[in-house]
Amino acid sequence: MRNVFSLLAVMVFISGCASNKSNLAHLITVQGQLNKVLAGSGDDAAAQKRKEVIDKELNELIAGEIEETNRVCSDVIGNRERLAEKRSKDTLRISLLGLAAGSVIAPALTSANAAANAPWISAFSGLGGVSSLAVRQIDGAGYSGAADINVINGISTEVKKQMNIALNATNSGESRYAAVIAARNECLYFPRASFVIVGDSPEK
Repeated sequence: MRNVFSLLAVMVFISGCASNKSNLAHLITVQGQLNKVLAGSGDDAAAQKRKEVIDKELNELIAGEIEETNRVCSDVIGNRERLAEKRSKDTLRISLLGLAAGSVIAPALTSANAAANAPWISAFSGLGGVSSLAVRQIDGAGYSGAADINVINGISTEVKKQMNIALNATNSGESRYAAVIAARNECLYFPRASFVIVGDSPEK
């Protein structure tokens, strides 16, 4: 019985969403037709009154779509910001480890007794070089905090451009709705970084 009620709830939710989308498309069509009528005869009081009603209903539905887009984009950007912070800290730790190994520990061992500490000097010097290469590979693979920030900035720029259209009530319902969906798609399907192998630059 519980499964039946769950299924009914899902069906009602889906039908409600479909109804909203269908009503929105209908309102966009009617708004376009009324705009054409008013463009030809701006003194049509009945058409003007009907358009005001349609505009209000359409604004309410588009406002709901804008709210949903804001929720989706906030989740995506927020998660990416947290990931960027974590990756930046990890990269910094690797850099500091390599810096300490190659610039502090290895020279100190050399000064103390280069012959006796030769294996350790080699090991710490190598760790310094490897950590530097690791950081470069992380950046090239798009797994660094800087790469995440670039992705966030790209998403934010495109979303802002589309939302400026969607929030402008003087634009047609069709263009506003299209802009809302474009903004949401930007958050859902943003470009992923491509892996790039970073090698040492050849000596000239």
